[in-house]
Amino acid sequence: MRAYARPYPAATAGAPLSLVFDADKGDLLYRWSTTGPDGVDRWKLETWIVVPEPSYPEGYKVEVSGGIVTSKANARLLTVRANQPRSEITLKVNRNGSLPPLTKSPQKPASAGLSTDSLLGDLLADPDSRAILDKYLPGLTKSSNIGLATQISLRGMQPYLPQMSDKLLAEIDAELKSLHKN
Repeated sequence: MRAYARPYPAATAGAPLSLVFDADKGDLLYRWSTTGPDGVDRWKLETWIVVPEPSYPEGYKVEVSGGIVTSKANARLLTVRANQPRSEITLKVNRNGSLPPLTKSPQKPASAGLSTDSLLGDLLADPDSRAILDKYLPGLTKSSNIGLATQISLRGMQPYLPQMSDKLLAEIDAELKSLHKN
């Protein structure tokens, strides 16, 4: 259950800049700007971060730069508000206590079962899948601006990548499914 219980921003008052989560350590680092993509500054609104209990059974510590926490300690819905207009907020959440590391099954290769419906982050983390993406979508894997896209399926990225036609998706899917086929 813990592998699927990741913290995530349910609502961002502005525009997300980066999101990094280490499931083994329980460390979340989230950065956002109070200025939205439309240029409107949302500094008076709250950003909501869901902090699931399976990943933080003993609670968590929070550190915020550029804002303040407005929720109670260890709330499952962590809320943060900016200190001033046109801000960049950095939020760090660290698990209290420790949990056993999440491990992958040694019998099943990491890329087995991956498809274009898999999360982009999972595809990029697996060397065989990443090589396929490099072959078909080299700009995607080399981008430093992937941000939250790692939490979207490759198929879900199609509207944002005009070069990714249905035919190209089918070719990528066929190669992903052929990995580790015995």
